[in-house]
This record gives sequence, C-alpha cells and structure tokens, in this order.
Amino acid sequence: MASDISLAVGDGARHMTYAELAQARGISLASARRLAIANSSLLSERKRVGHAERRLETERQLVEDGRKRIDELQASLTEERRRIDTLSVDLADARTAALIIGCEDAAFGRSSRS
Repeated sequence: MASDISLAVGDGARHMTYAELAQARGISLASARRLAIANSSLLSERKRVGHAERRLETERQLVEDGRKRIDELQASLTEERRRIDTLSVDLADARTAALIIGCEDAAFGRSSRS
C-alpha cells in the first residue's frame, strides 16, 4: 500500500486516477477527489508563497542597497559642507586681509596695490 502512495507523491512521476487514489488510501471516491483538489490547492499556494518570498527578498535587497547609497550620499554631503565651511573661512580671511591692506595703504598714503 505505501509503495502505491509513494508513486503519487515524491516527484510526481506517476499520476493516479481518483479511483486508484481512493483504493491506495482506503478512502471513498468522493474523499479521493477532495484530497486531490486540496493537494492541488496546496501546491498552488506553495508556488505563490515561493514567488512572494523571492519578490520579498528582492525588495529587501533593493532597500538595503538604497540605504547604503543614502549613507554614501550623506557622507559625501557632510564632506562637501566641510569644504564649503573651509572655503568660506578662507574667503573671509582674504577679504579681511584686503581690507587691512587697504586701510594700511590709506593710513600711510600709499596708492592702492594692483
């Protein structure tokens, strides 16, 4: 009896009629039909779940990649802000130096430097 049932499961190498399934399982023909329908529904659901799991994993990977890219961009933005701050200080220093030179020239009666 077990060998008859193993033909219907496993890798699905052999299809059984409802009557063969009923006889192998020791159930009524109506029960064999319900069993086959339930099994078919279960297999379809397993396929849908497998597909959904693969899609979920793909989406998770995309989210992870996106988060890494955001981190990279935030680090780059921080570095650019530091650079802007440094350039602003340098510009302020240059303006201050120019103002001081202009004041010195005016105080000592020198003509403006070119």
